[in-house]
Amino acid sequence: MYRYIIKRLLMLIPVLLCVAFIIFAIMDVADGDPVYSVVSADATEEEIEATREAMGLNGSLIERYFRYVEGICEEAYKMGIRYLTVYAFSTENWNRPKDEVDALMKLLRNYMKTCLKTAEKNRMCVRVIGDKSRLDEDIRNRIDELEKATVNNDGLHFQIALNYGSRDEILRAVRNIMTDTKKGIIDPDMMTEELLASYLDTKDIPDPDLLIRTSGEERISNFLLWQLAYTEFYFTDVPWPAFTKEELVKAIEVYNSRNRRFGKIEEE
Repeated sequence: MYRYIIKRLLMLIPVLLCVAFIIFAIMDVADGDPVYSVVSADATEEEIEATREAMGLNGSLIERYFRYVEGICEEAYKMGIRYLTVYAFSTENWNRPKDEVDALMKLLRNYMKTCLKTAEKNRMCVRVIGDKSRLDEDIRNRIDELEKATVNNDGLHFQIALNYGSRDEILRAVRNIMTDTKKGIIDPDMMTEELLASYLDTKDIPDPDLLIRTSGEERISNFLLWQLAYTEFYFTDVPWPAFTKEELVKAIEVYNSRNRRFGKIEEE
């Protein structure tokens, strides 16, 4: 039974943690490199097979996967990337079979411990975005512990999107704005893009400069819809497990060849 669940999770994890990594942010990069980039991917058959090949079906599967994500974080920071966001669990993933969801939540509990150790070692500042209210109390407590323990770290800003969906994020923001309007905290005439953004999960996190999409897929998958307004998109046929430091360098090189005008006329 456990082996069956692991096989099913192989179908799920590339979506979650891949999209997680494949949603990734680059910030404060010197010499014209992107400040904040995002990579996004859903699990395809090619990715599933590549993941099976890369990790095998055994008890150390998840541990290897998290070590791989940790390695990518380290390499990204060395390259000047300051913000990296991973999509660990979407609002739509609750529709998966219960045994898969339960197994994944167990894995996430263990990862929270691993992430705390990694953050302490690498001086990462970790933040979880998404609706935490649906998560079990012990997971919420571990998230709180992780965020408080790393809030003053000066290394990579590592965001974990957990029970996250962009439409849900915007809906929650609008509800909170309506509540504060009724309370007289804000006036409708005060509404600006900046004020609305302050109600989003990504408050104080810069908008992405670059979205990298793997496996030949070309969709956003309900991720950072508001934040991607002026983000550059990069598509690659390379599946998630094969997306290495070298592939990231290629994406940044393409990004650096583009002229970002933000609606303005190109300067001579």
